[in-house]
Amino acid sequence: MEKILIVDDNIQITKILGQFAKKEGYVPVAAYDGEEVLRLFRQDQFAMILLDVMMPGKDGFEVCQEIRKISNIPIIIITARGEDFERIMGLDIGADDYIVKPFSPGEVMARVRAMLRRIDSPRNEGLSCLIYDNLTVSLDNASVTMEGQKIPLTKKEMLFSASVGILFGTQFIHHTAQIYEDQLKSQAVSISETLSLFLQRQSAGPGRGKGFGAYLRFIDDISMGEAWLVDEYAQTIELATANYALSYEVLPKDAEQLIRQVFEGNVVSSSAFSPLLDVPSITVGAPVFDEEGTIIGAFLLHSPINEIKYVQRHNLLMLLLCMSFAMLLVFPLSVFLARYFITPLKEIGVAVKQVMSGDYSARVHVRQQDEIGELAHNVNELFEQLSDIEEERKYLDKMQQDFVSNVSHELRTPITVIRGSLEVLEEGLITEPEELQEYYHQMLSDTFIFSAWLMIFWSCQGFRTVILRSVRQS
Repeated sequence: MEKILIVDDNIQITKILGQFAKKEGYVPVAAYDGEEVLRLFRQDQFAMILLDVMMPGKDGFEVCQEIRKISNIPIIIITARGEDFERIMGLDIGADDYIVKPFSPGEVMARVRAMLRRIDSPRNEGLSCLIYDNLTVSLDNASVTMEGQKIPLTKKEMLFSASVGILFGTQFIHHTAQIYEDQLKSQAVSISETLSLFLQRQSAGPGRGKGFGAYLRFIDDISMGEAWLVDEYAQTIELATANYALSYEVLPKDAEQLIRQVFEGNVVSSSAFSPLLDVPSITVGAPVFDEEGTIIGAFLLHSPINEIKYVQRHNLLMLLLCMSFAMLLVFPLSVFLARYFITPLKEIGVAVKQVMSGDYSARVHVRQQDEIGELAHNVNELFEQLSDIEEERKYLDKMQQDFVSNVSHELRTPITVIRGSLEVLEEGLITEPEELQEYYHQMLSDTFIFSAWLMIFWSCQGFRTVILRSVRQS
């Protein structure tokens, strides 16, 4: 069974938590000071540590720091010191949870179960690594490796980069394909207009004018794809690359729909001709008119999709080249602006954060003869005034902190013992008469201690108010 190290200078609290730990199937081991905790930790294996703060010798914060240097064992701090800055300090130095007295032993065990359950549960690996050419993106440790050089990133930077990359890539491909399709339509319209003029001059329908076949082959050579001409009267399709014509019977159903739309006067595109061409393609159709403006044919321009992919790769390469060239131009300017504007502002920001964290000795070392320099001078004067105010109030804050911490600890400990003892008795964990008598005696003693401290606290309120007033006036 897993062992739990329970640490508190109050023996009754360790007994109460130990009884509940046994009920949960753990083996409790008690310790009463910091040195004993470190000794037991080095000698044995524990699943978790329940750690008090105020103990003889090394306090709980020091013990937590020592353990964190060599182990990641789960640590829950249980203490009467419940100020916000104490909670933050406890969690920052390595504690996994922080419980303030008085607490319920049942709640403590619930937190122990939850923490051990999270540790024992398997991780959801999912997609952990993405590789493209010489670029490797690791989602586990949030890093990017480019040509063997590791570039560390935070989780947020990784998520933002991936989202922007996917969005940009999708939009770029779609936009490139749309541009290529628009170019096909524009060329198809231009060629259909030229064919209309040619046929009008020949005074014949499509396919019947002198030199028409050679003209159609010429268009096929200079266009962005394969050129076809549909004769509405003969219900045939003339191919620029062949000496024969296709009938409507060989057309796929969707291809006939495209031709009908062209004969209605629309310029449309579709991939319906791909099965007939034996290659994935985009087909653009445009109407051909006679001298009276009547639609007499449909010009079809086929372009394989691999050509679109080539255009996409070419455009992407051009984009990367332009971006690289722009970065070369912008880099010297950005360095200059960073040194002259951003660096002083960043230094001011760092100094402000130091002061916000309580370090009033921070100063801004900016000597520019402009608005930024004047701002730095004003900020330094403000820091000096805040430092003077902090020195004047430091003694008062220390007195308040010591008074509240001491009284809080002495009041919360007996409450915790009484509450824990009652829960032990209610759960029926103790049945021996001698042990029951010991618990009753302990609860009565803690009640006397609690009453005495309440009397001291009430009598000190008036005296404390007088002291605080005198300190403020001084």
